[in-house]
Amino acid sequence: MNFDQYLEFIKKEKFSSIIIYSKSHRALSKFSQQAAVKYKGKYLDLLNYFKQHSELAKGIDVFKMEDLLSLLKREAAGQSLLFVDKMDFLLDTWRDDEKKAFYRLLQNQWNSFLEDTKAGLVICLLTNNYLENKLRIIDTKGNSRVHKLSNFKAID
Repeated sequence: MNFDQYLEFIKKEKFSSIIIYSKSHRALSKFSQQAAVKYKGKYLDLLNYFKQHSELAKGIDVFKMEDLLSLLKREAAGQSLLFVDKMDFLLDTWRDDEKKAFYRLLQNQWNSFLEDTKAGLVICLLTNNYLENKLRIIDTKGNSRVHKLSNFKAID
């Protein structure tokens, strides 16, 4: 799949968020960093962000989906694309209902028609059974917005 063409399509969607997953953090991070540069987006390493903000690291057990939404809105401000990498640690601290709320956010709340959530959102996660076999986030054509990294060609 051509990532250029896919991004053009997804940026026209009302809900312009996608998930890209891989078994390799290294490959996923390289892809998302290169894509952020090529498409003039912003790259956010969420794990590093938490390390740099000790108050967040100390409060990881009370950091909720609503807190993440506020953070994503701040980081996406003025951007056309936001690539969020290395957030698996955060999902691992959440209960199932919090994870489902996060996936609902991606499905039908990150609305590109609204100013706060105008930027396309690309979430980069490590492969897990739920992503590969159960999660259904679809576009207006009925196609999945959850993709294996290997489905995309390398970024030039």
